[in-house]
Amino acid sequence: MRMGEARLVLRHLERRPVASGLTVLGIALAVAVLVLGMFVGDAVRHLADFQFTAVQRFDRSVTLVEPASPEVRREFARLPGVAAVEPFRVVPATLRHGRRERRQELMALEPGGELLRILDARGRGHDVRRDGLVVSTRLAELLGARPGDAVEVEVLEGRRRRVRMPITGTVDDMVGTSAWLHAAALPELLGEGPTVSGAFLAVDRGRAAELDARLADSPHVAGFVSRELQLATFRETVARTLLRMRTVNTLFAVAIACGVVATTARQSVIERSRDLASLRVLGFTRREVAAILLGEQAILTLAAVPLGLLMGRGFVTVTTWGYDTELFRVPAVVHPRTYALAALTVLAAALVSAAAVRRLLDRLDLVAVLKARD
Repeated sequence: MRMGEARLVLRHLERRPVASGLTVLGIALAVAVLVLGMFVGDAVRHLADFQFTAVQRFDRSVTLVEPASPEVRREFARLPGVAAVEPFRVVPATLRHGRRERRQELMALEPGGELLRILDARGRGHDVRRDGLVVSTRLAELLGARPGDAVEVEVLEGRRRRVRMPITGTVDDMVGTSAWLHAAALPELLGEGPTVSGAFLAVDRGRAAELDARLADSPHVAGFVSRELQLATFRETVARTLLRMRTVNTLFAVAIACGVVATTARQSVIERSRDLASLRVLGFTRREVAAILLGEQAILTLAAVPLGLLMGRGFVTVTTWGYDTELFRVPAVVHPRTYALAALTVLAAALVSAAAVRRLLDRLDLVAVLKARD
């Protein structure tokens, strides 16, 4: 575009600030909806990687028929393919704080465990405490409690004892609601000796099938779950539902992007047909006339893309508030490639629309427009 053509473009945009602003806003909204539609895939992948790679690092989670002595750890270690063992104890309980109560399993873990880690959404590690409970932030909200508050714990097993325990910390995790305590604190809570109800195992993949067969034949094992199976189940339920929504949103956003850009360009041709015809009479070629019109669309589109990306980030943040449930919390994660795809999609729609407008200009008898009455 030559200097004279650029001046005409800028002068026209300056004279129509409201129309230009609305056009930029419309294209920006299309970019924002694209970001919103595609971020779900980023969030699902992040959630799966976080839960099944960073938090759950075990290969098998084994549950016993009856709680057993901690000596069972040695039996697990002797099983084929087992490289590491971390026992756990799970007991059902009712947690009460004020007028609120919640049925919740308590998981007793040994400190410093590596096969099941307590991580918050930022990846920061937490550990169990002997002086109280560590609970997920979502559970604390449901109970209306904060760190330092004491909750009544009624164990629904054995002597069904009731004790008051302080909440020593909260963890802003992303899946479910949880309550953890130190393995050494549970016997006092239960009023019995140390016991375990299962173990997390790190397994040599080459011997995983042999181990599964041994566990299936053991009369003391109530069941076991592989991390791979949990991940597959997650993808079959949560991920499939969210990704289906992502597809619909993306198609909807692409339609908006193409519609906004194409409609804006076509309307500009119709509204400015007399001006464009006057330029032809003054000696401008069709290419130069097209460059002026399409130059305006290019400036508006390039101005709208960064705004749309910012708006899209805001839409993502607001949308994730609605996915803050007891089952899972969708993180507001948008990868750079999602921003790039959203921007490129709108730019591609703009190029397609530019080609269509150029054909419209070539077919339009601009000189004859001057003879038409308003």
